[in-house]
Amino acid sequence: MKKSNQFNCCKYKKSIKSKLLALFDSKCCKCGFNDQRALQIDHINRADLKKGNYRRGGTGLYISILNREVPRKDYQLLCANCNWIKRFENKEHTIKKESLMVP
Repeated sequence: MKKSNQFNCCKYKKSIKSKLLALFDSKCCKCGFNDQRALQIDHINRADLKKGNYRRGGTGLYISILNREVPRKDYQLLCANCNWIKRFENKEHTIKKESLMVP
């Protein structure tokens, strides 16, 4: 990939993420932290992931949320700390990747 294409791709991804963060008020819904570098989209109910309703993260997911292809209510914006605390408290950190695979 040429450097200009890499730059445009990175710029595009940052633009998509900025729009998504704005949709979720650009702050952690638990603690209010607002540094974009540590904000993450979280699946509110990870149990849906076990049922095969798994959607990968990243730009593809961001676009799906922005285009209303997936319900916004299924996601929330958390800072990295609150996301890991939630995962630990809900025992989500023990879900193995194999159990998330769709046949």
